[in-house]
Amino acid sequence: MVSEMAQAEKINCVMTEFLNSESQRQTLQVSSDSKDPHGGLLTFKGQTFPEISGFVSLLNRDGKFFAVMSMYSESLNSNVSGQYQMVAHEQYAQLQFIIPNVSDKLAGIEILCQFDTAQ
Repeated sequence: MVSEMAQAEKINCVMTEFLNSESQRQTLQVSSDSKDPHGGLLTFKGQTFPEISGFVSLLNRDGKFFAVMSMYSESLNSNVSGQYQMVAHEQYAQLQFIIPNVSDKLAGIEILCQFDTAQ
């Protein structure tokens, strides 16, 4: 019997950019690609923070799925990345990039991914 997790081929991600109590959201969907060594790969550029770029990838190796996320800013000379094994539909993979801000409000980007449950 094939598990529900092993049938998943996509992750849905919400990328939220937040600055001074305002936020902007984008939805990203990434499909696995077993023919590509990097898996399914989706690159993006920030809208609120256009100096931030990055990618989300979904790899499938031997029936195990991994979400890989990375964000980079050349102007800030900073980056953040993470790899998460996706083991259940209820599990999230999350990555945050916090940006220096003169205000006391938080500024940055968060990516939150979960398996596509509408399959």
